[in-house]
This record gives sequence, structure tokens and C-alpha cells, in this order.
Amino acid sequence: MRKFEINVGKQDPEGALEREAVEFMDMLPEEVIQKTPEHITAIRKASEVVSETLTRLGIENNFSMNPDLVLLAKNRKIRESCQGGAEQICIKIAKGQAFHKIIGGNIVMSDELLKNKESFMHALIHEFFHAACINYGFLTQENENFDSRLIGKSGYASFYDSQSENKDQFNGFNEAMTEELAREGMTQHYDELFPNVDQNELKNEWSALYPMERQLLYVIILKMSGGDDEKIDEIWKDFAKNYISGTMMHLRTIEEHFGKGSLDILSQMTPDAGLSEILEKNRLILSYFEENDPEKREQIKITLENINKKNS
Repeated sequence: MRKFEINVGKQDPEGALEREAVEFMDMLPEEVIQKTPEHITAIRKASEVVSETLTRLGIENNFSMNPDLVLLAKNRKIRESCQGGAEQICIKIAKGQAFHKIIGGNIVMSDELLKNKESFMHALIHEFFHAACINYGFLTQENENFDSRLIGKSGYASFYDSQSENKDQFNGFNEAMTEELAREGMTQHYDELFPNVDQNELKNEWSALYPMERQLLYVIILKMSGGDDEKIDEIWKDFAKNYISGTMMHLRTIEEHFGKGSLDILSQMTPDAGLSEILEKNRLILSYFEENDPEKREQIKITLENINKKNS
């Protein structure tokens, strides 16, 4: 039975598994490292772990990751298209970074991850859960004065990118689900994935990834379940199932429990990537769901509204 324990660490932006924002443009390695048979074996094993974890949660799937879609970026260098795609610039991603491209389906990974087998496997499994859920993107023509708007969907998260707008919704909640599923899969297959590696030590390292996002997920599940183990298991499986399908309707149960407007507040949490203003806003969002006093929760809601007005 699924157990949720709040264990919050400090996220290290330099070691984060992913970029803060999903990349819609042509973000591919400037030069790729040729995968070894060992790398391909790890990719196939990670793919099996994801599929078996979903099956164990009662989610029908035929997930399998083509090793050719996993790109290892030499020297961490990535080509990034500028607005309009006419120019490209070269950027360097962080040492522990990996990300899943909604459009194209590639998993792009820093070559630094290859130096540690445990970190490489963790990043693979995390990104493969992103790949296993619903993913799509499309362009819209808003009006003759608004060139285009690129909309992306990945699991619970939605992303909007245009000349005048760059925002996401439910990104923090989506990352919490992704990382928690990765942790579940790695725990279930621990002995075969990480033989002779101290489990407590490695789990402490896992706790440094998306700590506030995961704590928010735990708070929501624990409060909605009343701490009942069977209900915790039921809610978790329901969240996981709808994460894969990208279905949002069932999230209304969160609003039924936490009050009107709580889903809008939940949608605003986004990975902070070391930015203090985002971190502070995320703390307010977490405190809203932790707070039991309706009046105090309303005050937090007003504070968040004022922050949004100031930043608009």
C-alpha cells in the first residue's frame, strides 16, 4: 500500500533533472555522444520499470522507449532556436539536466549524467514517465496582430508560448507526480537497479528533487484521505491514471475539499529553478493547502492575487 511521508530537502538548480520550462523549439544537442551497449541496456531497463510500475498501478499501457530517441548531449551543449526559428544559439544545460521534448518525443540528457550510473537511471526513469503520459503540441492563430501561439500538453501540465506570453499551468503538480512515480518505480526495482548501493543514502539524494512540489502532493493526498491507508492508495492510483491520460476533470475533487479557487492556486505552482520570487510564491501556494483555517486560507489567496496583479 502506498505510503506518503513528507521529507523535504533543498533543490539544487545545478543538479535538477529538467529545465524549468518545457522546450517547444528545436532544442537538440549540438553534438551527441554515441550510446554504448551499456547505455542501451539501461534505457531498455528504465523503459521496463516505467511500464511495470504503471501496470502495477492498474494502468493499461504498452510503453516502450526507442533508444534512438534518447540523445546524450556532448559537453552539455544544446542548439536553441530563437523566436521565429531563423537563428540558433548554443547554450549549456546544467550538469544533471535532462528533459523530454513534447514535440518530437526526444529525451535530451547532459553527458555529465553518464558519470554516475544511479543518476543516469534516475533521470531516464523520470523522463520516461513524462514520455509515457499524454503529450501533444499545436499552433493557433489568435488574430492578425498576434502571429501565433504554441500550446503544449504533457500529463497534467499545459504550456503556452508566444511572442507576448510564456506561462505554464499545473507544471509543479505535474513534476511532483512524475518524480513520485519515478521514486515508486525505483523503489520497487531497487535491488536490480542499484545493487550494493545504500538505499537510505540514495533516497536522501532523491529527496532533493522537487521537494516543495512533492510536499504539496503529499499534503493534498493526506488531507483528502483523512490519513486512511486505503483512501491514500485509491487517491494516488486515481491521480496516476489521470496523469497518464491527461484528464483534468477528476481534479475537481481537490476543489471540493479545499474550496473554490483552490485548483487555480494549485495550477500556479511551477518549478522555481533557483529563482527566489518563484520560490516565495510556491511557499505561499503550499501554505494555502497546509492551512486548515478558512479565513487564513482566504488571506493567502488574496496575497497570491496581489502578487499576480503586480507581475501582470
